[in-house]
Amino acid sequence: MTGFEWIGHIIEWLGSFIPRILHVKCTHEGVMFSGSKSRVLKPGMHVYLPFYSEPMLYPVKRQTINLPGQVIMLKDGKEVLANVAVVYEVCDIQKALVETYDLEDTVRDVSQGSVKRVLSEKTIEEVQNNQHDIDIILSRKVRSNLYPFGIKVIKAFITDFGRTKILRLVGDKKDVTPL
Repeated sequence: MTGFEWIGHIIEWLGSFIPRILHVKCTHEGVMFSGSKSRVLKPGMHVYLPFYSEPMLYPVKRQTINLPGQVIMLKDGKEVLANVAVVYEVCDIQKALVETYDLEDTVRDVSQGSVKRVLSEKTIEEVQNNQHDIDIILSRKVRSNLYPFGIKVIKAFITDFGRTKILRLVGDKKDVTPL
């Protein structure tokens, strides 16, 4: 430490013993972590000691995540690019924040796996001709896979869908050959 920097550290340490007020908005809930224990924070005012507790807040109301485009091989051997949107809300904040490290990554990863499993069992004609039914199946699959993490899926649906070709660069020559 240089100069009087140590004084700032002492004041900061002493400040951690002063109770803090936390306001949780009506669109959020949270978890208060205290050692190895945790408790739910509902909307409203809460008091905590920073040296002993750490709050973590997250929006629990309706949210939408647009999954990145995914190339999927269908049952009939055709490659497609599918973009999917997932509409969800957090129904159990304790599970959502304690059972996962990054909730948005979990929603994205689990949803993408579900999309792949559902679409890879269909032909291109089934997907194109039964879009409504596919969205229902997709919603059920994503819902069942995210529920253990405290996430309630309202709807999952395909936003873009089309044929694609996978290309591979061969060696240093930049030759492009379809797979």
